[in-house]
Amino acid sequence: MSFDKLVVITGKPGLFEIKTEKNNGVIVKSLLNGKSNFISINTHAFSLLSNISIYTQTDAEPIADVMQKMKDMDEAGTTMVEPSASKEDLRTYFTKVLPEHDATQVYPSDIKKLVKWYNLLKEKDRLNFEMPKPEETEDSADSSDDSK
Repeated sequence: MSFDKLVVITGKPGLFEIKTEKNNGVIVKSLLNGKSNFISINTHAFSLLSNISIYTQTDAEPIADVMQKMKDMDEAGTTMVEPSASKEDLRTYFTKVLPEHDATQVYPSDIKKLVKWYNLLKEKDRLNFEMPKPEETEDSADSSDDSK
């Protein structure tokens, strides 16, 4: 599963998979409990996981790349921090994952949320971090034909 089908919804815990889009909202399936619900765009904000990045000292790192680093460390035997760990432990762990993260803009609550999401994806066997690939538009295909 790619990150372009996973969404975070304000006011709702966990991650959701988009099942169907409607004019006034989306039908999503919770990864926490497996229940499907209609969520109105009038009452909730949505963020695609593929659009979320972590601030670094120079730019931003896509969340898929950060989670891939977490997965690599997890598979290498590095102890995963618990979401309930202290702020210091969360920061120490995340510094190992992404040393160049901007500590002034990445809060312990952000790290805690990221660890929860990673654990949920791991539990559901969805640690495939492929990002959506940009598709070639008709305009770019047409412009290449004009050069002939």
